[in-house]
Amino acid sequence: MMNENPYLNDVSRSGPAGISGFMLGAIVGAGVALLFAPAAGGDTRRRLGDTAKKLGSAAKDKLEDGKNTAREYLESGRQAIESGREGFANARQGFERQTAGASSTTPGQTGNRTTPGKTGTPGYTP
Repeated sequence: MMNENPYLNDVSRSGPAGISGFMLGAIVGAGVALLFAPAAGGDTRRRLGDTAKKLGSAAKDKLEDGKNTAREYLESGRQAIESGREGFANARQGFERQTAGASSTTPGQTGNRTTPGKTGTPGYTP
């Protein structure tokens, strides 16, 4: 079923936003469950500590995954920039070679062609 608010239909529920929502829900849920569970204070504190350790470990793992993903994106971006620089340098060298080759002939001289406006065989003077 689509949400009636069209702006919420495109919101991604994965990635960092989804993870933080999940973590917040897990913390609130664990806290509520422990508060309403019939147990002695020591048992409740121990379970709270265990839950906090598990959540901290999960958050640490997710943080490391995020760092690794960021490093991969950064390296991919660096490679793309370097590839673009090399392509630009090659195109520039080709342009400079083409420009240097075109400027070696005198203006109006086009090799073996006849001069515009004149008829006859190239190199033949009547």
